[in-house]
Amino acid sequence: MVEQFELGKNWQNLKITDERIEQAQNDIKKWLGNIRGKSFVDVGCGSGIFSLAAHKLGAKVTSFDTQIRAVDCCMKLSKGYWWSERGDILDNAFVRSFGKFDVVYCYGVLQAARQAHSLKFKRFSVIEFGVGKGHGLTTLENAALRISKYFNIQIDIFGFDLGIGLPKPLDYRDLPYYWRKSLFKMNIDNLKKKLNKSNLIIGDISNTIPDFINSNPAPIGFVAFDLDFYSSTKSSLNLFTAKPNLFLPRVICYFDDILSNDIVYHSEFTGVSLAIDEFNQKYSDRKIAKMHGLRYIRMIPSKWNEQIFVFHYFSHPLFSKYIYPEKIYQRG
Repeated sequence: MVEQFELGKNWQNLKITDERIEQAQNDIKKWLGNIRGKSFVDVGCGSGIFSLAAHKLGAKVTSFDTQIRAVDCCMKLSKGYWWSERGDILDNAFVRSFGKFDVVYCYGVLQAARQAHSLKFKRFSVIEFGVGKGHGLTTLENAALRISKYFNIQIDIFGFDLGIGLPKPLDYRDLPYYWRKSLFKMNIDNLKKKLNKSNLIIGDISNTIPDFINSNPAPIGFVAFDLDFYSSTKSSLNLFTAKPNLFLPRVICYFDDILSNDIVYHSEFTGVSLAIDEFNQKYSDRKIAKMHGLRYIRMIPSKWNEQIFVFHYFSHPLFSKYIYPEKIYQRG
């Protein structure tokens, strides 16, 4: 853990009043809108006042701080309703332990909506490949509901899954030392009860993607790939072989399985990265490329910043259409 100044005593002396709690709640609502049911991570929780405010607003709270006294303050406020622990945002292993939070999908939908709105689209689609238990799909629903109202645009949601868990790995490229058959089984009936407007598409994507393309959906603006295997990801990328009318000119993509941990070692020779490289080698008028530098423009850099890519459809008739907002034009 990086050495820090001892600031915990200051937090222990801070008086938490109803007035301060209300102000913190108002700030959260201003910055994040409705967070009820969402995951809220308080990085550098300090006194814990924002964790408490988020809890009162209905969020699922986790908080951490480098200072043990700050953690103690937060734990006293939590009264057991959420967990606070000592940790450092610069400790990659610690940050990975928190998993994937709602912000990554919200980011993808928001950026897609901004592009669609700038190009005067009234409707677009978002997709998740690899639905599993459905957390991502319900997150897409929640994000789409709020963002569609802000931009006055319709967002269609689609989730693709085999429905019976992972298939059997085909060869070494599917990393069978880490993935095995039947992981991530879906309870289809239970999931359908949780969904409000998502379209759940069950079956082998080598069959369901062509049918989906032929159904002529609204242009796709965001795709989350969580298929684990090289073979499955390669099949899913066949979506990007469709004609330009099926897409926004630039499609935000999230690839879940490209970062290594202490067990699985991802590289450009296996897994998802190999599927992306092979796609890029095959097509000259469209490419999937990492969004470079994203972590440097985020308020809180996170591992998902390294997992955001963009599908650039260079031959799309709207690819070169100017969409820069005139009100923030950079005058020389």
